[in-house]
Amino acid sequence: MDRISKQINDIFDFLKFNKSEKVTEMMTKYIELLFSWHKTHNIIGTKDPIYFIKRDIFDSIAMCKHLPDGKLLDVGTGGGIPGLIIAMVKKNSRVVLLDKKEKPIRFLEQIRLKLEIKNIDIVHESYEKFKDKKDISAIVLKNFSNKTISKMSYKDKVLAITSIARTNLGTNLPVYFLTGSNALSLKNQTKKNNISLKKIETPFFEKNRFLVESLT
Repeated sequence: MDRISKQINDIFDFLKFNKSEKVTEMMTKYIELLFSWHKTHNIIGTKDPIYFIKRDIFDSIAMCKHLPDGKLLDVGTGGGIPGLIIAMVKKNSRVVLLDKKEKPIRFLEQIRLKLEIKNIDIVHESYEKFKDKKDISAIVLKNFSNKTISKMSYKDKVLAITSIARTNLGTNLPVYFLTGSNALSLKNQTKKNNISLKKIETPFFEKNRFLVESLT
């Protein structure tokens, strides 16, 4: 077993997921293709595949335990994080991968063909303009930002993204944010703004990760 596959299997073991040789193989191939593409197209934030696995793949798999089944919307998916990994783990869910940039969309189209992933839809559109709310059961985000939101505090960022979802996609829709310790700034917002926090322990970093759920 190569280093990448072993690291993926270690994550499944830590999170107490049933390992699947097929899923591990698919994720390994995805990571290889992603970093090959990244050399010339610059679509992720690191050149280190092991760091990418420990942070982004771990986060995406850990998120799956807390998500509802059904149709999920991944906002600002970039290279497919977390939505593509969620689709690999949650075979009975359908995941919409949304991004306004052309480069990641082209990459994801290639991944869908090469890995024969059937339960994803790829949409080239900005979050602010996306209004197809049919059958969506939850929204997921990890690295999404834009020029306006990037200047906000984390609390205001969560509230702004939730407000856009409420306006365009309806009420009582859970929005999940996977993040780090900046989630602690939301502790005083839990009752006022229908926000909850779940701590996700990680074996790779000293600081815990957090899953923030905000209801539209």
